[in-house]
Amino acid sequence: MAAHLLANDDDQLLIDSHDLNTTPLRGNERDGVTHAQGTWPLDALPCGWRPIDIQVSGAAAAVDMPRPKGILLSSRAPAREAFARTVSIQNGDVRRAALAALGCCAASPVDRLAYFREKAAIDDASRSEEALAVLTERLATGNPPRCVDLGAGTLSLLPVIAKAVKAAGFATFEYLAVDRDRDALAEGLAKLQIQNTPWPADADPLASRSFERLRHGICDIGGVRCSIAVVCGDALDADAFGSFDLVCGSAFADLVRPEILADGLRRIGKPRGTAYLPITFSGKTELHPHGAEELLRAYDAHLVEDQKQYTDVERLIQILERNECSILSRASSDWRVPLSHAFAPYLIDFIGCGAVPRFFGGPKAVDAVRWARELRDRRTGILVARNVDLVIALPADELQSATRATRSHRRGDSLTQFLGLPGTD
Repeated sequence: MAAHLLANDDDQLLIDSHDLNTTPLRGNERDGVTHAQGTWPLDALPCGWRPIDIQVSGAAAAVDMPRPKGILLSSRAPAREAFARTVSIQNGDVRRAALAALGCCAASPVDRLAYFREKAAIDDASRSEEALAVLTERLATGNPPRCVDLGAGTLSLLPVIAKAVKAAGFATFEYLAVDRDRDALAEGLAKLQIQNTPWPADADPLASRSFERLRHGICDIGGVRCSIAVVCGDALDADAFGSFDLVCGSAFADLVRPEILADGLRRIGKPRGTAYLPITFSGKTELHPHGAEELLRAYDAHLVEDQKQYTDVERLIQILERNECSILSRASSDWRVPLSHAFAPYLIDFIGCGAVPRFFGGPKAVDAVRWARELRDRRTGILVARNVDLVIALPADELQSATRATRSHRRGDSLTQFLGLPGTD
């Protein structure tokens, strides 16, 4: 099923979910499909605007009717003429189609693998050398480490870990990558030359019951021999594969409630082990030179209130310390993304989708649309996302925690929702 968003003869915008080979509904036409219809008031907008009826049919009606306060469309002719009159909708994504019609975001959903490719370069340029030096020093005090990468994605953190292991004086290490996104893991594996080896016997029945095993073998990473295992499943159940000297998670910590993260680090990590959490978003997005301030503050609020991210790093640190963890390094790893960079459109798209609807029904709704359009059109400047890299010493005592059957680590994952991945069950 697919759909179109178009202007009808009454100067309204119609969303119609049909096969692309059929003609969209018009007027009082019927096709035997149940229709859902809603009107969103624009009373707070200037007098040139008026309410719009949105008709959603077929799969879109069942899948993704927008919340009443969430989607507003302009019927003011000058504004309408400024954007394309037909926008493709995939999977009944009414919200995105409506915002795309207003020029606030792209019509097509983000290609998550393309996003990960561009993101990897930004992450590499942002990671703190100070934090890596602390990590290297920490690793040098032990044996060749056994490492786990939580939310490993395309395995972009693997070369960073290998470099730290080598700098610590080791020629070998073990590495387990865990993520729910099978496609991302497969993309990361495609870049490696791995000599397959048999999987070891499971220490925990959950390892075979709840994880899909993708690859196990030996490979060379930057001159270091790596025993690699890659599995698809929930990162916070990685203790099914034993305990680890080093627990890593890039751009991961802000997606998990701090209390649950602290519990997970202690369960998965060995006593006196180490955690390395680079690119932990600390809650603020900026545009340099300054601009779109209100739009960006709305986006930051959207991540916390709507997407349920946990961006209060101070609170995270307090909870880690309450759980007997010690912060060895807290260094800045801000993303600095020129608007001309290939990664910038992804961030701008997230901002448009997340921030603009927060203004609808209020006096600045028109301004928010204008701000988003201006940001999409702008070619000079730098988007900055404030991040920190954390290096953490885990406590000496082993955590006595609840059984896996009774504990919960469900989280609101902003990236999962934006990129269309399955949510945590």
